[in-house]
Parts: sequence; structure tokens; C-alpha cells
Amino acid sequence: MSANNDDTLYHYTSIDGLNSILSSRKIWLSDCRFLNDRDEFNKAKDMFLSRFDGSLRDILEAAFHWSGRDTYHCVFSLSKSPEVLSQWRTYADNGRGAALGINRRHLSGFGRSILDCVYTNHDKFIDGVIERNSDSIKQIENLYYGASDDIDHSNLESSIGETLEAVNALGRFSDALRKESHLMDGIYTDLLAVKNTAFQEEQEVRVILNVPRADVSTRVSDGLIVPYVDRGLMWQDEIGTSKNDEHHRHLWCVVCQIWLGPRSDKRNFESLNVFGQFGWARNGAINRFDCGFL
Repeated sequence: MSANNDDTLYHYTSIDGLNSILSSRKIWLSDCRFLNDRDEFNKAKDMFLSRFDGSLRDILEAAFHWSGRDTYHCVFSLSKSPEVLSQWRTYADNGRGAALGINRRHLSGFGRSILDCVYTNHDKFIDGVIERNSDSIKQIENLYYGASDDIDHSNLESSIGETLEAVNALGRFSDALRKESHLMDGIYTDLLAVKNTAFQEEQEVRVILNVPRADVSTRVSDGLIVPYVDRGLMWQDEIGTSKNDEHHRHLWCVVCQIWLGPRSDKRNFESLNVFGQFGWARNGAINRFDCGFL
């Protein structure tokens, strides 16, 4: 089966991850600060902030700080291709895992954004981020000054945290940002598209979801507590739990391809029959990535 389909995106994972996604019909989106390439966001944020001077830069730095505490910006990573060897090695258990081909349109909804990662022309991209979010930036600035009208703004940087008035102002600013979280969400979402040029072969696409802290769960991975949220693959994921109901039988419309890794146990082909997805067999949707490495 051809892997060249713009409507299909591929998530590399272990066999355990494959089984979990197919069984629960849910994906996990992890806090961006816990991604393998988490420093890339910090670099993108620094590029963004470097475009501003004086008090506005200080206000935006404070906005990033408070937004990062109250809202979790979570990511689910995919690729445009199931044939990226570095992805098989890093994310699919060194070729023992799988790549799920997921229909792009089923990844939208639930407030999620889907962005192709940007590997080149970062300066131009950051200029576009500022332009697209210019109204939000102005509103964030107004929120700060509205929350701190009782302090001296002549030297914002030196005043932050040094007086009771300044501390109270920052508290009011934080509260105002929490109520208007969408102002920072758009900026975070855009900046999370920035990737190092060296990783261009990954062809990464990111699903991004911004959620309040109360919606976040945690899991443990390699001795680290990772904040995450889960969301259904199906648009009506709360309906139907039996393998015999119509909703479950149409999982193949969402997970439209499965590529098993070159080192995956061949018996996994048979195991996938348990999920009862007739469309996989009819469409030749279960494949093996045979790149020759062992």
C-alpha cells in the first residue's frame, strides 16, 4: 500500500502504545516541556521575545511564566511519512514498534490545532507569529496595565516583585490571564511549530491542545512524572464500548493504516484481527516497513 497520502499522518510508537491506542481509541498529548526536543520551544520563545523592548518585553515574559503555570500546552507528534528510519529507531522501540496512520481530519476538533512543523526561515515565521497575534499581544499589555494601575511603571523590570503593590499587581495580572487564556494559547501554539533544521527529515506534524491545569493527568516515563491529557480519536468517543457496536467497528476509518516495524514480531499481524476492523483487510491497510535493518 502506498504511504504517500496527504490525508494520513503517522504516529510512531511501541507495540504497547499501539495496543493502548487501539484498545482505548484515545491518544495522549504530553506537556510540551517534557518533549525530547523541549529546548526548541524555549529558543522559539526567545526569538519571539527578542522582537520586543522595554516594558512590553517584560510583560510578555511574565505572561509566558503565568500561562505556563495555569495552562498546559500539550502535544501529540506525528510524521507525514511512515518510512523515516530515525523515527523508527527513536520512537518505535528501535524498529520493534509500529506507525499508526491516522486520518488528519479526525485529529481536529476538541479545540485541537494541527500544525506542520517549521524547519527553515525561522525569522520570517516569528514575524508572522507576531503579526497573527498582534491583537492578543495588545490585549495582554492592556491586561497588565489594568491590573497594575496603582504602581509606578517607569521601571517595570526593577519593580517586579520588589514591593507589595507589584506583587499584588502580578497576582491580578495572573488572574486576568487565566480568564483570558486564549490570548497566550495562540502564541504558544504557533511557537510550538518551530523545529531545528537538523531534524527536517522527520516531517513532523503536531497536534496541539491547550488545557487548564485541572484537566491534566500524570504518568511516569523513565523515572519522570509527565503531565498529559488524553482525547478520543473518534468524534463521539464517549459512545459505544463494545467491539460489536457500529462505533467501534468504524475505528478503521480513523486509524486507516498500520505499519509494523522491521523488527516487530510477525504474530502482531494476527493479533490485530482481534479489533475486528474489516476495513483494514479490505484496503490492505496493515503493512510492514521493510528497510532491511535488523
